[in-house]
Amino acid sequence: MSTFDERYADPGPELYDRDPGPEGGRSDHRYPTIPDEEAPAGSLARGRSWVSKTDVTRYLCCPYAFWLIDSGQLDQSELLSPFEAQLAEDGIAFEHGVVEAAVPVAMPPGGEAELFAQDHTLLDVRRFSNPRLKLVGRPDGLVTANGALQPVEIKSHRLLQHTDRIELAFYWLLLSELRTAKATDPAGWVFLRKRDGSHVREKVELTAEVLAETKNVIQKVRGARRHGVEPVWCRCTICRGVRRRQVDAAVRERRDLSAVSGIGRVKREALLTAGYANWDDLLTHDAEDIARAINVAKGRRLVNASEVRRWQLHAWALATNQPLLTSAAEPFPVPAEYIAFDAEYTADNVWLLGARVVRLGGDLCFSAWASPAGEAQALSEMDAIFSRYPELPVVTWYGNGADLPAIRKAAARAGDDRSAELIDARHIDLYGWTRRNLMLPIASLGLKEVGEHFGLSRESDVTSGLAADALWRKYQRTGDQEIKAELVNYNLDDLRALSHAVKCLRACAAARHPAIPNDVHVVLEAVVIEHEPGGPPAVKPDPMARRSRRQIIGTPRQVPPKAGHWWERLLSLGRTRGSLRHLVVLAGP
Repeated sequence: MSTFDERYADPGPELYDRDPGPEGGRSDHRYPTIPDEEAPAGSLARGRSWVSKTDVTRYLCCPYAFWLIDSGQLDQSELLSPFEAQLAEDGIAFEHGVVEAAVPVAMPPGGEAELFAQDHTLLDVRRFSNPRLKLVGRPDGLVTANGALQPVEIKSHRLLQHTDRIELAFYWLLLSELRTAKATDPAGWVFLRKRDGSHVREKVELTAEVLAETKNVIQKVRGARRHGVEPVWCRCTICRGVRRRQVDAAVRERRDLSAVSGIGRVKREALLTAGYANWDDLLTHDAEDIARAINVAKGRRLVNASEVRRWQLHAWALATNQPLLTSAAEPFPVPAEYIAFDAEYTADNVWLLGARVVRLGGDLCFSAWASPAGEAQALSEMDAIFSRYPELPVVTWYGNGADLPAIRKAAARAGDDRSAELIDARHIDLYGWTRRNLMLPIASLGLKEVGEHFGLSRESDVTSGLAADALWRKYQRTGDQEIKAELVNYNLDDLRALSHAVKCLRACAAARHPAIPNDVHVVLEAVVIEHEPGGPPAVKPDPMARRSRRQIIGTPRQVPPKAGHWWERLLSLGRTRGSLRHLVVLAGP
């Protein structure tokens, strides 16, 4: 969780000890508040060859985004989406709780050298630097283990991730000059969050392969600083948001393999190793030969010829900028009239249900907003909509992997499976049909990207489902009613995008050109029903504006919450952008 350039407290004489840990009675201590080592802070000040753990993790996430920020072309505030900033804040709060559970103990008379030679778990340690390896950083803690100096990372997720191993390996290398137990096997510790908010310790063996991978990433960080980084298509906040258009243009100009559906980082590297540099190379070689070359290069069976043929079909769609049907394409499954459906949810609450009844004479929209206590009522409202139009199929975008599992869980919480059954019996997942049968000349099959490809301009300022989730959490903290309007409008916009995608994909399935810009049925009426028993959250300042012990970049500027009639805001959005004619707001019981 730490970064190399954070400030440390003033010098002081105390450690902090809490209840003995499970490993041989070892106790957790807070590290003494002695000054950090003098080490260059900031990539320019410390020289281009110095590398921090933050550099490594940013590079692993996206080399291009790392280079843009490291070279000053983008500000760090653009790195995190609101949702990612919220996750980071949650992680900081969890780490803070672990550290603050300590109690003070005396510093050994021999100082840090004596402390490191003992057997303790130290938390909230100082920053370290390694001039020989040119590494700098601050782990979350250390298990001293009689001089072994095993790094500790505190994580708010529940399962060990590969990036956790890389971070521990980085800190193992960083501490090498201070380690007195030279013969010890490389290892670190990760504190993982449990469902009840407590944590469990897990020892992580750092294999030779992990250490070699970490050293390789460190060298790649230095190489990126020297030579720059070409963008490839990925789903990080920078590439899918801030620089999406520039990345897409650069990838298309280079005809980069990352734009081809099914080619991720591992398979792209395998293709490059085997001598296939761009999607033109896929089109000019036999699928069997390509698969064989990749598998030989990787030393294992990574792909087969059938998968390569799908790559080739998508590469041809990219090269010609035309949609292509597969050879055995299924008939288009959506009739002229249907119900478009979309849900917004967290793990324990479906907080917004949206349906758009698409009819030849004009569309009807229904939205049900729900707190956890009102979720069952909102499901009942949506059941009534589905029952009112029993002959119409329910169409989603990736509903099999997202909306339907959430609805099934909500129905189970309500003790009534009717909602899930009403959808399951006539559900069409249009994303699934598109993925199986059609190659679009775009890198992603996200609904936003598909809509934009077919000429639809988004009306909502909410950029993604993750951003919507972050806004919903802010609504729970602040009670800001304008947030509710923004989120209902976002859901209506998704339904609009889905109905537009249906029309354009139907044209593609019939081998017609989908030139139907913004040609979506008018909404005759939009009904929004609130189910918040006890009322909405009280209007109050956002507590997240009060930072804890560390500051996370990327959190939006705090705006005072507003009370009042949120539906006036929603109606103004619809009128301004031409999507609503008539809005009806009903307060649930």
